[in-house]
Amino acid sequence: KRSDEDALRNYVATLAQRELAYPPGKGWGYTDAAFNVLGAAIESITGKKYLDYMHEEVLKKAGMGESMFWRPGPGEDGASPHTGKVFVRRQGSYPWDRAMMPSSGLNSSINDMTHWAALHVNRNPALLSAASYEAMFKHHLDSSWDGIAMGLGWQLEKRGDRWLPRHYGQEDGFT
Repeated sequence: KRSDEDALRNYVATLAQRELAYPPGKGWGYTDAAFNVLGAAIESITGKKYLDYMHEEVLKKAGMGESMFWRPGPGEDGASPHTGKVFVRRQGSYPWDRAMMPSSGLNSSINDMTHWAALHVNRNPALLSAASYEAMFKHHLDSSWDGIAMGLGWQLEKRGDRWLPRHYGQEDGFT
């Protein structure tokens, strides 16, 4: 696990050694790496660590006081990893990796997740302008998944004549 302060920057530097799957604008494939690169860009542009920026500029402004980028402690209202289908079993390890914080590091409560969804469904200006919501939820390209297109950071699922935003994902113990 990468837990030092420079883990995100070092991870992104290793990506520079990799070959692109497609030339820019010529193909598409989902990857968590893109979200991690975005997190590193936030750090570079703002001069703040990704975790600090997200707390100040996103979570606080969204009113998400039960969301965190660290393992929830005893008595905190955050999810802990679980496995099992019929019986819930606590996950043996906790996937905390500072380099992967932008793509899979946020822990949240059901209250905050519901609040996050409502912010976007209602296009609340606390976080984004109307034009930003429009761009984010606009069909930009078809994905390789049946009936799913991509917006900006959101997957879009066709329902009737509308594209509805969604984002499915999983990490060890989380879905």
